[in-house]
Amino acid sequence: MLYDISDFAAKKMGRRKSKRKAPTKRKAIEPLDQQFNCPFCNHEKSCDVKMDKGRNTARITCRYNLEVDPKK
Repeated sequence: MLYDISDFAAKKMGRRKSKRKAPTKRKAIEPLDQQFNCPFCNHEKSCDVKMDKGRNTARITCRYNLEVDPKK
């Protein structure tokens, strides 16, 4: 029993299509405010924030009453 090669090429089994999920969208990172209302003297936009990314700390200072609040 001899087979013709062209018969096998025509009857090739196909694969199912793979179902891929759409890539997830990254949420946009909103920048944090650099000035806040002072919790001690209640002045508006009087507290400045200094970020130290190397030490992973922040320092909050008030311009009016010179209050300092170091945060970790």
